Amino acid sequence: MSLLQTYSSYQPTYRHDQQFVHGNPIPTLCPPALVLDRYLAGLPLSASIGGENLADIVQQKIDASVGEFEQRLNMFLVPRVIIACAMNYTPQIIESVSGENANGYGVTNNPAQPGVDYDMLEVPYDYTSRRFERWSLIKARHRPILEIHNIVFALPPNFGILIVPKPWITGDPNSGIVRIVPVEGAMAVTSPGAGMWLPFFTMGQMNHVPQFTQMTYTSGILPIPDDMVDALAMLAAAKTLQVYNRAYYPGVQSFTHTVDGFNQTVQLRAKGPFAQDIADLTAQAMNYIAMYREGHNGIRMESLGR
Repeated sequence: MSLLQTYSSYQPTYRHDQQFVHGNPIPTLCPPALVLDRYLAGLPLSASIGGENLADIVQQKIDASVGEFEQRLNMFLVPRVIIACAMNYTPQIIESVSGENANGYGVTNNPAQPGVDYDMLEVPYDYTSRRFERWSLIKARHRPILEIHNIVFALPPNFGILIVPKPWITGDPNSGIVRIVPVEGAMAVTSPGAGMWLPFFTMGQMNHVPQFTQMTYTSGILPIPDDMVDALAMLAAAKTLQVYNRAYYPGVQSFTHTVDGFNQTVQLRAKGPFAQDIADLTAQAMNYIAMYREGHNGIRMESLGR
């Protein structure tokens, strides 16, 4: 996989077999057996269709449902470690420093590995002097925020100006708004060039610096609520039934004729044998998504009219 393919300002694709830094709870919480036993039990479904096993179809639909949930909620269900890095450059591992500078960070020379050190990359955040006036406000591209690992001020691609001490970092996990509030130990973590460069950024001489703020953080939902798992299983069951709905009784649903052969009736399939189950399961899953969005994102606003 090339480095550019890992960059995203939105959700990357989800698969149950891909590697995540913090692991993936979905296969344990919502395995195919849960969908089959809870929502597909008793339905006349063949063990395979089109040469594909039913359990494999259900697994693919679970993956598709997780992706749809993340798109509709604009949140990660599986926590992702997101690291900012200038395009075309390999990110370096940034780790905590123990000992004399326990509140700061150190940057190693080891390139960060996807699935081990991070799950996705995003470009660094632009910096303006007005952000400094607002306690260096940063609006994370993804939320909720589970943990902020580090914030580094650096000129692209890797000329470090200031490694922000962790006690300085504060924020609202749900809104994704992060601020830097300086406390004691300020000069202990600045780079040798910080004393020369910071006045330009804080006093307005360079009031806009593109891709100056690099932030590494974890975003996602942890733990995943039981009712969300239930809604995921409903949507996966509905997507599975859509596959069978198209395959069962194609075209003609029933055919009758009289003994003399002069009268015959052909009834064509309108919506399929599982249409009502699909509608009910999908509606319940969408209702949960709407409820969760309103509870965590505020009331949804819509415009009416032409």
